Amino acid sequence: MKQLKVIIQPEKLEAVKKALSDIGLKGMNVVRIDGFAQDRTRKQRVRSSEYDIDLVRMVKIETVVEDTAVQPAIEVITKAAKTGGFG
Repeated sequence: MKQLKVIIQPEKLEAVKKALSDIGLKGMNVVRIDGFAQDRTRKQRVRSSEYDIDLVRMVKIETVVEDTAVQPAIEVITKAAKTGGFG
């Protein structure tokens, strides 16, 4: 058994869940997280002050798979979560 920990963009969660379900993996834990990303700093105005926001919303998926299912799981996660951009 191996534990997989995957961090993806929130909009890719449903695609990854479906891809894992399609190969027979049914259980996973999903945690919404904020991560530091230097390349995605943006400005946010709160009342009359402006702040730099450098945390990005992400989703962390944790699941346990059989040793023989590790490579197929990694392949479907990579395909389903790919955005073509950074991160």
